[in-house]
Amino acid sequence: MPVALHKVIEDIESLSLEDKEYVKDVIQKIIIEARREDIRLTGEEAMKDYQEGKARKGSAKELLDDLND
Repeated sequence: MPVALHKVIEDIESLSLEDKEYVKDVIQKIIIEARREDIRLTGEEAMKDYQEGKARKGSAKELLDDLND
């Protein structure tokens, strides 16, 4: 574990329960936003691939059939 992270954890351990819950809520929101950003970037990449003809559309069966060929 990096020294800085270890220090952050020690600092959090010294907080009151209420402050620890606040930190937890803030971290959860940061993680949610990071996931949203990842989904957004994945969507943009998929749209770009589709527009450039690098992706195909079809039913799930058609796509699975193509994978099995």
